[in-house]
Amino acid sequence: IENGSGERLTFLRRVPTPGGDRLEAENVVAPGSGPPMHTHYLQDEGFTVVEGRMAYQRAGGPVEYAGPGE
Repeated sequence: IENGSGERLTFLRRVPTPGGDRLEAENVVAPGSGPPMHTHYLQDEGFTVVEGRMAYQRAGGPVEYAGPGE
């Protein structure tokens, strides 16, 4: 999925686990781009930075940064 704003999301696989299914995806984002603040009802979301630096923010918290491997 390409959103036209510098972000491409590719769904890779669904992995069944005892606690529920996990969806794995690859997200490539141009500098300064990314999704707006959002929530996932009854779901967890996690990322691992492969290259570059990613800013993120939890609701009500400060902007934080993650680098490769984080």
